[in-house]
Amino acid sequence: MVLVGRRYWTETLPAWPLLQALARGRPMEQHVHLVDSIEEAVHRVVE
Repeated sequence: MVLVGRRYWTETLPAWPLLQALARGRPMEQHVHLVDSIEEAVHRVVE
């Protein structure tokens, strides 16, 4: 899962802290990312 827009996901709709907490210590933790651009999102998906 890649969320695009740090400010949006941490301030406007602060779902990022919840997602981090839910993922912590679980296999999905390494697959949840927060980025600022589409280019970063593509990099995360491709890597």
